[in-house]
Amino acid sequence: MRLIIFVSLFAFFGCQQDFRQPDAGHPISASLLACAANSSPPVTSISGAIDRLNSLPRPVGGPCFVASLQRPISMVATVGTVSAQPAAGEHDPRVFLLADGVVIAVVPKGAGGDFIELGQWVSPTRTLKAEIALPVTEPRPADEPFTRLESQKADAGVTVCGMCHHSEELQAPTSHGYISAAYRPLAADERSLQVLATEHQECITNGEESPRCDMFHALFDFGELRQGAFETVVERFGQ
Repeated sequence: MRLIIFVSLFAFFGCQQDFRQPDAGHPISASLLACAANSSPPVTSISGAIDRLNSLPRPVGGPCFVASLQRPISMVATVGTVSAQPAAGEHDPRVFLLADGVVIAVVPKGAGGDFIELGQWVSPTRTLKAEIALPVTEPRPADEPFTRLESQKADAGVTVCGMCHHSEELQAPTSHGYISAAYRPLAADERSLQVLATEHQECITNGEESPRCDMFHALFDFGELRQGAFETVVERFGQ
C-alpha cells in the first residue's frame, strides 16, 4: 500500500514538473518559464489580455506575454508591411495568434515589435480593436488599450486602425473602444508555420540570445503551435 502511494505521488509530481518545464529540445530561459507559469485562465478578450499583462513579472515584453498563452494555439503569419504593425521582413513576419474570441498580433522585431495589437470578435467579420505599448512596466488601466488608439486619431476623424479597417464606429457612446472590419492577410503575403519553425531552429543552432529569438522561443517552447486560418468570410486586406 505504501509503495502504491509513493508511486502515485511520484507520478503526480513528475507530471507537474514536466508541465511546468516543457521539453523544447533545448534549455528554456528562466524568465520565459516564469511567464509561462501564469497561463491561467486563458486569454479570450482584450480585458483578459490586460489582466494577464498586469499579472506577469515586470517589465513585460511581447515574448513574456506570448509564453503565457495557453496551448495549443493556432497562428497565421504574414510579411505584409502596409500596416500600423508591419512585419520586419521575410525572417520576421507579423504573427496572428488565433485565441478563442480574440486575435493577438505580434512581431519579433522592428517597429511592429513595440506593441501588441488585439482584435476581439464582435461578429464574424468585425473586431473591437486595441493596442498595448511595450514594455509594460506598471499596471495598466483597463481602458488604456482603447484610449491609446483614440489618441491617435487622424485628420479624417478615425483611429490609426480606422485608416485601413473600414466602417469604423464607436462601440458605445460612453466607450473609448472602436469597432471596424477585420482583415486576413493577402494570400501572397502569408507564410507557413514551417517558416517560423525554421527561424526558431536558427536561433537554437546559432545560440542567439536576443529579444527576437525570445519571441520565437515564446511561440514554440511552451506547447503546440498550429497552422491556422481566418474564416473565409473575413475580407482579404486590400481587396
